[in-house]
Amino acid sequence: MDFEPQNNKLLIPIELMEYATINKAIKPLQIYIFLKFHTDGKVHASSGLFKHLKKILSIRDNRTLKTHLATLLKLNWIGFNPVSENYFIRGFNQVRKQYKFHKRNAAICYYTNIKKLAAFVVGAIITKQINVQKFLHVIRERFSKAVTHKRDVTFQPSKPFPNDVPLYHGLANSIIAKIFGCKQTRACQLKHQAEKEGFIKTKKKYRRLSIIETQDKNIRGQLTALYPSCYGKIKMRKMKNGKIEICEQMYDEILPNIGIKRINRANSLNK
Repeated sequence: MDFEPQNNKLLIPIELMEYATINKAIKPLQIYIFLKFHTDGKVHASSGLFKHLKKILSIRDNRTLKTHLATLLKLNWIGFNPVSENYFIRGFNQVRKQYKFHKRNAAICYYTNIKKLAAFVVGAIITKQINVQKFLHVIRERFSKAVTHKRDVTFQPSKPFPNDVPLYHGLANSIIAKIFGCKQTRACQLKHQAEKEGFIKTKKKYRRLSIIETQDKNIRGQLTALYPSCYGKIKMRKMKNGKIEICEQMYDEILPNIGIKRINRANSLNK
């Protein structure tokens, strides 16, 4: 029997994905999202959908599936009636209300992303952080401008925001590591996996330190002493004119490929 998804896309709250990341529940989240795609909120325990789920999500045996379902029951993202033997798939709003998720950012997830949901989650969380950067810059720009009131009195905020336009938007691996609670090497791997699956795009960025006429093996040590903050990040690149450009490798520019939408306010969930 072939099980077609009932929905082509879902708006997944980013706070839910952040919670799953922090609590090592990405696989249960993947199963939860799969069930959200395939059901109207209810599925019988004996349904062939679970066999299809195991095949699509590469779950080898029933014991592993039962472990993940037990986690979902504990998290109360799903419920189970032992009399009817039906699983009930909680709505996103119900989960948000239960966990007091107040933020309104949600990522547009298509069914074609279900197999690579782990990379999608990374891409979505990084995308949110990039959007925060862009939003804060707009706010800084607005508040840095003088505001003229009706009495022609110019108001200046007590602590004006700097109005420097960022060269690009991105996140250092150290920041990504803090977001995901991992080491920088792992953060780099997560970012590259999200890029490999097409959820973000990155561009290498460099800051020129100097230009020399010819290659000098000793120059790297001298530059490290001169620029101690650039240790391990100094790169030498040959220019078209034959000279050598000495650069500091900056953190990557990140270009998101995931759509983000605003969902209902948290206080409206109680109505």
